[in-house]
Amino acid sequence: MMTRSTWHLLTVTLAAMAAMAAAAGPVTMAWSVAPSRPDENRLRNADFSEQGDAGPAHWEFTTALPDNFEVGWSETGRTAPGSARINTLTGGMSGYWVQNVPVTEGERLLVLAHVRLTGGTVLLWLTGSPLMPDGTRGRFDERFQLPSAKTFFLAPTWINPEYLRGPDPERWVPVLRAIDIPAMDALKVGVGSYFQRGGMWIDDTYVGPAEVDLSMELTAGEGRRIASVEVVAVPGETLAGDTIEGGAERWTHTVTGIDPEQGIVVRGAMADGEQFGRRIFPPRSGRWEG
Repeated sequence: MMTRSTWHLLTVTLAAMAAMAAAAGPVTMAWSVAPSRPDENRLRNADFSEQGDAGPAHWEFTTALPDNFEVGWSETGRTAPGSARINTLTGGMSGYWVQNVPVTEGERLLVLAHVRLTGGTVLLWLTGSPLMPDGTRGRFDERFQLPSAKTFFLAPTWINPEYLRGPDPERWVPVLRAIDIPAMDALKVGVGSYFQRGGMWIDDTYVGPAEVDLSMELTAGEGRRIASVEVVAVPGETLAGDTIEGGAERWTHTVTGIDPEQGIVVRGAMADGEQFGRRIFPPRSGRWEG
């Protein structure tokens, strides 16, 4: 049974979350990311267009508890038919679609996957066995984790899903890591479900040179206009700037060839003088701001 202090804390928490949602600013910002050099993708069947006997061709599903998952190839796709499907029945075990790719010591690579997450947690899991100075084999382990907003224990009973940080279940969102390859010649790429009940589709994956093109779209609130925009690398230089005579309801721009770990801030002013600004990239592990 909830005490009066517990109810008070819950009320304050909900009010604060609603206020944060309402204070989103005078513009909405959306972005998408794509490899700058798509022809150098090392993954086979990276777009999952090819169906195999037990799922997407050239991919293998691995888990210690197969009965916890319903998996296979799906016609649902991000831009064209074809994706890898995972339906996780309980939070008792993780499971991943995996593929090995060749790598070379000293290179810097981007690993990218697009996921539509309807519940649970997606994990991008990158592993390998680098050669250590003493001649033994070590362990390379890099991860990017993104939970669904539906994982939050008060949703949807108390909190409107739109107030929660997390990917829209109707959208495909990118999960990505930039990694520096140690002394090893193979990288195991895994994308899948991490110890949470839920569902996901995986599509349009990539392993290749660590350069991305970042496309941004700003939309002014109803009855308002965008007067100026600046795109800034953090830390670093101004990547783009635009002063719009008379203002505009919408502004778009793409910056090319940036490092996937490069921080990007978009800032500017509305026609009535109100300022706005937000760090939009890269996505942070455990939250979604795209």
